[in-house]
Amino acid sequence: MTRGGAAEPLDWSVDVLNLPSSDTGAVGIISISTERWREEPHVTWFPDRAWTGEPRLVVTLDAAPRITNRLLPQDQARRAELDVVAWVTANRDALLRFWHDGLSWTWAEVRVFIDGLRKLP
Repeated sequence: MTRGGAAEPLDWSVDVLNLPSSDTGAVGIISISTERWREEPHVTWFPDRAWTGEPRLVVTLDAAPRITNRLLPQDQARRAELDVVAWVTANRDALLRFWHDGLSWTWAEVRVFIDGLRKLP
């Protein structure tokens, strides 16, 4: 729902963002979420489309990120790991803010957050 054709929705919340390579610089989709999911802080990388049952990498937001490969071919996982870990490391503080507080953010705050994320070269 929008106000008078405005681009900003009136009432909604974001608990998952699927960021394409144009937002991250990493090939594939990096999905970030809020703590609403009751898991440890993490991002999920998908080679094509973000979907629950798809093969993926899960990378924690720890100071030394841990990686879990969920059904990706090993060579594909190894190629993606370096970029995803580099991106997580570059954006760790912002990602943790989204994890803890993002569910309450307005669309304008979400847009500022996305625009402020560091892209890989």
